[in-house]
Amino acid sequence: MDRKQKGLIAGMFVLFLAGSSSAEILNQCKNITQAGTYVLESDLEIHPSSINEVCFRVKAADVWIDCQGHAIYYPPGIGKPAWKWKGIAVHVLNAKRVGVRNCRFGYLSQGIAAYESDYGVYVSNSYLTRLDFTSKNSDYITLASSLFKTIQFHHSHNARVSDMRGFGNSWFKSLDSDGHAANSYVKKVKIGNSSWTLENVFFEEYEEW
Repeated sequence: MDRKQKGLIAGMFVLFLAGSSSAEILNQCKNITQAGTYVLESDLEIHPSSINEVCFRVKAADVWIDCQGHAIYYPPGIGKPAWKWKGIAVHVLNAKRVGVRNCRFGYLSQGIAAYESDYGVYVSNSYLTRLDFTSKNSDYITLASSLFKTIQFHHSHNARVSDMRGFGNSWFKSLDSDGHAANSYVKKVKIGNSSWTLENVFFEEYEEW
């Protein structure tokens, strides 16, 4: 991890700690348009009528979302196959320095999506399911100490992935991206036109696309 990224992460933790005493409680899905710390005090269901079925659409820089171990989920439906799951828990668009921690996501097409967001997302201590994390045109993304089903990077550079654990038929996919992954396990790795440094990364299957 380079000095620039260390400074970024340290600064984000300072922001979180400084704002925790005056955190705003999230008890429903909403657009987040102001910097600050936001916390969940209970599980939160994404209502099917939500705009584009997104729970938190982050449109501001310097935002921390701490779920405090609670879940954000879409109504599962009886017998609905996983590929028909809908909704995004946290959508970061054109926003810098956004942190997500201590969250669980379920029955969603994407837990977290970051688009056009340099230094856009720092994810830690979270439990992700299915199409968990997607990054497009977003540089300096950091994922740490979380369980996941699928991680996807598209045209995203200088990513950092550490202490991640894939479960089930898990995927790590990357196209036209680069970064560093360490101390992690995933079932399958699928890389195309990408340059990743892998350190203590264990996988069972590898292919290019």
